[in-house]
Amino acid sequence: MAASNKITWISVLKGFNILLVLCMHDYLVDMSTGSNHLFLSGFKAYYEPWYMALFIFTSGFLLQLSRIRKGYSVKILYIDKVKRIVVPFVFFVTVFYLAKIAMAPFIKTAVPLSLTEYLKSFVYYRGYSSEMLWFLPVLFESMLLYPLYLWLEKNVVRMVVFLLVLVGFYCLDLPIFSDYNVFYIFYINKYLIFFFVGILFCRYELYRYLDKVWISALSIVVYSLVYYFTDLYLVIQLLGIVMAVSISMTVSRVLPNLFSSFRDYIYQIYLMSLFFQCFVEIVLWKQLLYNESLFYIFYLLNILLGIYGPVLVSKCVERVPNKYIRLCFGLK
Repeated sequence: MAASNKITWISVLKGFNILLVLCMHDYLVDMSTGSNHLFLSGFKAYYEPWYMALFIFTSGFLLQLSRIRKGYSVKILYIDKVKRIVVPFVFFVTVFYLAKIAMAPFIKTAVPLSLTEYLKSFVYYRGYSSEMLWFLPVLFESMLLYPLYLWLEKNVVRMVVFLLVLVGFYCLDLPIFSDYNVFYIFYINKYLIFFFVGILFCRYELYRYLDKVWISALSIVVYSLVYYFTDLYLVIQLLGIVMAVSISMTVSRVLPNLFSSFRDYIYQIYLMSLFFQCFVEIVLWKQLLYNESLFYIFYLLNILLGIYGPVLVSKCVERVPNKYIRLCFGLK
């Protein structure tokens, strides 16, 4: 497959992935029960095992495609990832913390105005204002192994052996150390395998075997059977990734511009969508315009505002001449 086509299907995949993330973060409460709507819960459950694993997989794939294959030095790679991951992380931890303080009268998870609480938000995530940003330290930790990836990718045996090691690593119950889970390090075993599978998929062009309509259909059937009738969680996650890749490849040949209005800003959507979705869910839905007959309209509005709000902000920030401000938003 030509390089341009490869980029197209990856772009479609990224757009599809961020849509799943926004759907997962969509909480339009049924006021009669106080719970999320059954429609949303059932829909989310189908892809919940793999939607973030797919994000990690795509990051590994792109690291191989744009860095390892091009021979980027370790120093340059590390500097780049500090700019692209650490700087936005620090900025948005601060923004999320201040936003939670400002929204204290309207939310159940308000945070105290405390320097200790603020500093802990950079280190611990569950139960803190930075909870949604856990993906960034996990991604950065995966990137820190760049020298190892450079050594592994020179030999297929090394790659296979390391993959088997990661399968064993995945099976370890490290989350039992959650009280000491600094920088989410005790959950890295649940995600590093997908990052490395992404590297493998790109290094050996395994995606070529998925570029068939019948394989897309088969992947949906196989995934559904394994999902509904087994509890093999790792297999379910890997099959979900394979299904998403195959569908994206098939669709991209027919609709190469699918999601083109936002797929170049998925990072920024991930960082900022929560603010726009909270506006719909807390202000418009709960406080002002609650009406069950309008549920599907608000559901669509929640997704659209979660996508295009960050895109609009990003386009404005791109015009700012100060590069440090752009870096805070993950923009070059």
